[in-house]
Amino acid sequence: MSAYFLTGLDLQNKISMILLGSDIRCAVAFWGNGAAQFLFSSQTARINDARIMCDISMGATNPNELRALGAPNNTGLKHLKNLHAKVYLSGQGVVITSANASSNGIGFGPPADLIEAGSFHAVDSVAYKAAAKWFEQIWRRSQKVDDQALSEAEVRWNRRSHGQRRIDDKPLDNLDSSLLSIVCTDPDKFRGVGFVFSSTTPDVEDRDNAASNLIEEDNSREVPTLSNEERSRIKHWRPDDICSNWSEEDINAWPRHFIIAYQGPRGGLSYEFYQREYAIIVENGLGTVLASKRRELFLDKGFQHPPNKMISVDKMLLRKIFESLQGESRLFETADKLNEFLDEVLTNSAA
Repeated sequence: MSAYFLTGLDLQNKISMILLGSDIRCAVAFWGNGAAQFLFSSQTARINDARIMCDISMGATNPNELRALGAPNNTGLKHLKNLHAKVYLSGQGVVITSANASSNGIGFGPPADLIEAGSFHAVDSVAYKAAAKWFEQIWRRSQKVDDQALSEAEVRWNRRSHGQRRIDDKPLDNLDSSLLSIVCTDPDKFRGVGFVFSSTTPDVEDRDNAASNLIEEDNSREVPTLSNEERSRIKHWRPDDICSNWSEEDINAWPRHFIIAYQGPRGGLSYEFYQREYAIIVENGLGTVLASKRRELFLDKGFQHPPNKMISVDKMLLRKIFESLQGESRLFETADKLNEFLDEVLTNSAA
């Protein structure tokens, strides 16, 4: 038979058979603890003869297993951002499957916990030839797992682990319904987006101070830029859409798009998605941002669940965050900076 369906132990055994062949090529997203031992018997010669591609950008490849596969010195070990395929190729044929090279995927010994499936195709099949051609195409785009890539894999692996750590016995591992877990595992998704944590409630006086300073600043220009309509809009800006009493440094670093995690005076939590419209230093070196809600920012990031659902999943970690801030507001200009802070919060909460 040139092609057939595989699952369970049949899938595990067929992948093992493929990796006993010559000209081994693996385009497999995630590699977990024990993969090198199970698939290559930790034999350096066999590993070095193979060409292996993985993904490190999603934080699901174990950096220790990359070392077991020869990183950072193995020139045949590469990474490709957003690789999510699981294709095992050799002179014995090809297995195209859902199973990663992990105990939960292939299963190292006992059958894996996850239900995986795949198909085998012989070397003379159309599918094999297409898979081999595709592998060469993406191999040329991939990069060696060198010292820098290994360090990145370590950071992302740790962030993912932290994102799934239990907080007060509540698991934060439902990735598609947890905003903070998505930030931990895929910070590149949030390029150009900042994060604000605030328990401050601006009022009409904050709005009026900002409005008068913005208009005064505009009047001082040789050619004012604010139209009468814009001036009226600024004067009537909703106080709920204002961020006040921020340092000049924060105001200067404030991103155009940002997500606010807000804790109200009674402890209620919410996520809001904003675009910065105006920013002004008002007095004592402190500044105010006037923003407008942007639902398209929420939609653009492809969230699977509404903000209130994400709050319900994240609330225990959010409590920890606001507790660590001790009543202060904080701006994180990038997802990477927020991740560094989350690492501290999670480490301290586990201590």
